[in-house]
Formats: sequence, C-alpha cells, structure tokens
Amino acid sequence: MTAQEILQAAIDAISDRAPFRDTDGEKSFALAADLFGSLSDRDFTDMDACLFLACVKLSRAMRGEFHVDDWVDAASYIGLAGEAYAGQVRPVRKGPEACKDMRDAGSDGWNSVISDAFGKP
Repeated sequence: MTAQEILQAAIDAISDRAPFRDTDGEKSFALAADLFGSLSDRDFTDMDACLFLACVKLSRAMRGEFHVDDWVDAASYIGLAGEAYAGQVRPVRKGPEACKDMRDAGSDGWNSVISDAFGKP
C-alpha cells in the first residue's frame, strides 16, 4: 500500500464519518479533551485529544502484524490535530528542541517532554 493510498483512505474515513458523528461541524475531540481533563485534573484541547489518539494508533501499528487501518487512523488523527491547531492560539511547544532534549536525556527524555506538554501529574 502506498503513502497516497493510506492518506486517501484517511480522507475518505474522515469524510464518511463526519455526517454520522459530527453535529453542526463540531467534532467530539473537544468533549473528549474536557472529559479527560476532568478525570486527570489538567487542561487539554481538542488538538491534544487528536495527538493522543494518533499515538494510540501508532503504538498499535508498531506491534504485531500490519493492519492498514492503524496507519489510516493515525494519519486521520494527525490531520484532525493540524486542523484543530490551525484554529487555536496557543504557546509554541518545544518542537525540534524537544527531540534534541530526548536524545540528550536518553530514556528519561520522554518524561520531560510529556511533563512540559501536559504538566506534571
């Protein structure tokens, strides 16, 4: 399967689910972020919810047999995260510097990046 086929499947999946899942253009990611924020006592955005779900899909894709839907769903969530980010005004995260910090810190690097992004538990 090519990258273009995976991305086209992601576009099709978003287009197919929208009429059944979204009401008045409102996606459920904002509600999911609010619910998770309430459970964890942290502030989350719809973009954060999309990125988290993309990570879930990527973690599934990296284990076991190849299932194209893992990659299609991850691509969909990344696209939806970009859409959410484009509509937000928020501080810029560390970006490439976070990757350098992780390399320098070794396995503990992820902990500092997650803490910076989501706050300490």
